Amino acid sequence: LLGSMDKELMPVAFIDDNAKKHYLDILGLPVIGGIAAIEEKTRELAIDHIVIAIPSLNKNQLKRIIRECAKTTAKTQIIPMLEDLATGKVSVSQFRDV
Repeated sequence: LLGSMDKELMPVAFIDDNAKKHYLDILGLPVIGGIAAIEEKTRELAIDHIVIAIPSLNKNQLKRIIRECAKTTAKTQIIPMLEDLATGKVSVSQFRDV
């Protein structure tokens, strides 16, 4: 997204449940908390679009994230499954609505 010519989506932060990653920067973007922080951080940072970038999540993990995203007004999408990316069926920029 950072290198894309399409400026419709501008990444501002990451969410990760791994506490060791909190307060780190990835490509200049901060890791601002875990899944439980999605609602609060979305409001604080005026985020209007959430991209779930862990396509290999199991169903329970994905449901947990989607429940937290549903507490916000942000549009939520997910990147394609790793198998589809690996086989070339889709590209990483082809998000699916959640």
